[in-house]
Amino acid sequence: MEVKGKVLVVEDEEVIRDIFQDVITAKFKDVEVKTAKTSEEAVEKVMAEDFDLIFMNVRLRKRNGLTTFRDIRKMKPDQKICMVTGYMPEKRVEDALKQGACGAIYKPFKVKEILKIVGEYLKK
Repeated sequence: MEVKGKVLVVEDEEVIRDIFQDVITAKFKDVEVKTAKTSEEAVEKVMAEDFDLIFMNVRLRKRNGLTTFRDIRKMKPDQKICMVTGYMPEKRVEDALKQGACGAIYKPFKVKEILKIVGEYLKK
């Protein structure tokens, strides 16, 4: 199975962004990973290019990830977005799933959870 494509990681914590980027690129050589640390940066990147999958932190510093999720879905209704949160249960995650998010990862997450989602949504 070939896994290929582009992933955007929207996360305000640098260490988490780095983990996602390192884990995905180490496992999947043909997957390009870009990152955004703010909602505004995420929206700019989504407007500028297409992503096969977005990992979106629910709680970002200035603007929450659910609002950003909705903004991105308005621009690109078919965009695959997986929510990431450290809070269980998370009402915002439930709302995002009802509105079309393709999944959710709860911190502390396991590396295999990330890889499973990338493999599932980017296999060609």
